[in-house]
Amino acid sequence: QEAIIEEDPIELPEEDSALDGEATTSVPAVVTSNLIALLSTDPTPGADGIIYLTGDSGAVSFNFSGSTGAISTYKIDQNIHYDLDQNGDKTDDVDFQSPLPGTWTANFEKEWGKIVVKLTVYDINGNQSSTTVEVKFSD
Repeated sequence: QEAIIEEDPIELPEEDSALDGEATTSVPAVVTSNLIALLSTDPTPGADGIIYLTGDSGAVSFNFSGSTGAISTYKIDQNIHYDLDQNGDKTDDVDFQSPLPGTWTANFEKEWGKIVVKLTVYDINGNQSSTTVEVKFSD
C-alpha cells in the first residue's frame, strides 16, 4: 500500500521595498538588541566555570571589555545571593558601574557563603544582557 502525504503549501515571503527587494519573513522578533555581556577573570575559572580562591579571603579581577554591542552602561553585582541595598531583590545590586569598558577588582570573603558575580550591560534603549560567574573558596 502506498502512503499519501499531504503537505501544506509553502508561502513565499513578500518583498519589502524598504529592504531594496530582499525577501523578508513574518517572524516575530524576540531579540531587539545585539548586546552580549562577557567577563574574563583573573584568576581564570576552572574547567567547571567556577573561580576557586584559597584561604579565607581573596581578590578577583573582572575584565568586561569583551562585551559587545552598543553598550551605554556596565553594572556588576558582586554577589547575587546578598541584598546589599536591602530592597528585597538580591540580584539588582550595583557594586560597580561604568559607562566605559574596563576592569574591576573585588575582594571576597569565605564567610559569605555562596558567591555569584553578575555583569549586566545596557544600551540606551534599556535592552540588557547578563552573564554570571561563581566564586568559591576551596577547602
